[in-house]
Amino acid sequence: MIKTARTPGTPVPAYDKVKPLWSRSRAVLGGLKAAREHDRVVSTDNLLLPFSPRMSQEQYSFLQAESELPGLVAQYAKVVVGGLLRKRPQLSIEGVPSPEDTVDWLRRNLTAEGASLVSFLDNVLYEEVSTSRVGVWVDYPEVAGEEETNLKPYPLVWPAESIINWQTSVDVTDRRHKLSRVVLRFYQEVPADDSDLHTDFTEYVKDLHLDEAGLYCINTYKLSRTPTEEKKEARARLPEGEVWELDGESVYPMVHGERLTFIPFWFLNGAIEPIEPILSPLVDREVALYNKMTRRNHLLYTASTFTPVIHSTMSEDDFQKIVSGGLGSWILLHPDDKVSALETPTAALSSLDTSIDHTVNELAKMGIRMLAPESGLQSGVALEIRNSAQTTQLGTLNVKISETMKEVLEFMVWWGTPGSSPDTIDVTFNLSMDFNPTPLGEGWMRMITEWYQERLISRSTWIEIARQNDILPDDYNDDTARVELDEDVFLPPPFDYSPTSEAVPDVE
Repeated sequence: MIKTARTPGTPVPAYDKVKPLWSRSRAVLGGLKAAREHDRVVSTDNLLLPFSPRMSQEQYSFLQAESELPGLVAQYAKVVVGGLLRKRPQLSIEGVPSPEDTVDWLRRNLTAEGASLVSFLDNVLYEEVSTSRVGVWVDYPEVAGEEETNLKPYPLVWPAESIINWQTSVDVTDRRHKLSRVVLRFYQEVPADDSDLHTDFTEYVKDLHLDEAGLYCINTYKLSRTPTEEKKEARARLPEGEVWELDGESVYPMVHGERLTFIPFWFLNGAIEPIEPILSPLVDREVALYNKMTRRNHLLYTASTFTPVIHSTMSEDDFQKIVSGGLGSWILLHPDDKVSALETPTAALSSLDTSIDHTVNELAKMGIRMLAPESGLQSGVALEIRNSAQTTQLGTLNVKISETMKEVLEFMVWWGTPGSSPDTIDVTFNLSMDFNPTPLGEGWMRMITEWYQERLISRSTWIEIARQNDILPDDYNDDTARVELDEDVFLPPPFDYSPTSEAVPDVE
C-alpha cells in the first residue's frame, strides 16, 4: 500500500469519512441544479441512480433532463431556521461599563461586514442544519494607525468542508479536553499576475494552534502556484504534488496586552468530532423520492410518445423529408414487413404513484407535516404529539447553540472592551424562546396576571412571561412604558402599593 504524502492541506481521516454525507445533504438542500451538479458523472453512488451500470453518459444526461427533485427538505430547512429566528434572540450583558452600548454593538454591527446578529445567526444556523458541522472563529481587524478602542472583534463562519483538521489536548488545570489545533483550508482572491483589472483565486491554509508554551498562535500557508503549462501534470500529482509555502511570519494575537491560552474557535453544536447531519434521515427519504418521481416522469414521456410506421417503397430522401416535419418518431419498413405496438406502462405508472404517496407520508411523519397540511379531524394535541420528537430535537439544538453563542459573545465583549475582565462579564443569550417551558395559552396568562396582581410574582417576571407568549413585543421597555403611562392624561392615576397608602389597609 502506497502511503500518501501528508501536507498542511491534508485532511484527517475523520474528515474524509463524513464529507460524503455533507456533499449529499448540500446537493439535496441546494435544489435540482445542485443535485445534477453532484451527479455530473454516471455512477451507482449518485443521488439519481442510472437504469443500468452500463448506462452511457449521454443516456444518463437525458435521464437527468427528465429528473424532478421535490425540494421538501430544502423548504423544511428554511422553515426550521426561520422558526428559530421568529423572535429576536434574548441578549443581556452585565459587568461592562456601558451594557446598553455593548448590546447595541452586538445586535447591530456584529460581523466584519457590519451585519446584524440576526443576519449572522441566519447564516450560521443554515450551515448547522445542513451539515451539523460549522465553526465560529473570533478574529480581530488589523488596521494600521487605528486606535484600539475604535476596533471590535468579529466572528467568522467556517463551513464543514473548510475545517480539515482538529486536535485536542488535556488542560493541566482542570484535566478537561480542549481544542489545541484547528486547520482551515480555503480560497482567497489575490491580484492577477497578468492584469490589474482581474483577480485569481489562491488556496490557503490557516493553522490555529497552541504552541509549546500553550499560547495561541496562527500560521498561514499558501499553495504554490503552478505555471500554466504544468497545470495538467501537477493536477495528476495531487495531493502528493501539493507544495505549501509559509506565507509570512507567525501571528500571536493579543488581548489587552496578553496572549491567549486557548483558541477562540467554537463548534456551534458543541461537538468537536463531526456527527451525522441532523437532516440525514429526511435527506435519504427525499433521495428515494427523487428517483421515484424521475422514473415516473420517464415512463410518462414514454407512454405519451407515438411512432408512425410507413409501409412504402419511397426513397430514403423522401422519407427524411417527412421525418423533418417534426411529428413524433418515424419508422420506415418494407411493404411486406410488419410491426407491433408496445403496450404503454400504465400499470407501472400507477405503482410508482402509490409508492410516491407512501414516501411523502413517511416524510410527513418524520417532521415535515407543516409542509403537507391536511383538512382532517386531528386535534392540535394529536399533531403536537406526532411532532414531539422533532420538537425535542430542535429544542436540544436550541440549547446547544445558545450555550455556544453565549461563550462566543462573552469572549467578544471581553476582547472588545478595554480594561474589562472575563471573570466579571456575564452574558445571557437565548436563541429562541419558543422552546421555553413556560406554559402558553389564554388561561395560563390570566392566572399569571392574577399572581402579579396579588403580588405573588414580580413585575419583571410577569413581563418576561408575556413577552415569551407574544403578548408584548421583544423590544418592550418597561421603564419607558411606565413614564408614558404616568404622562397619559386619559388614564386614571396608578394604584399606590406603598405601605403608607390608604388603598392598602393595615393588617393587625
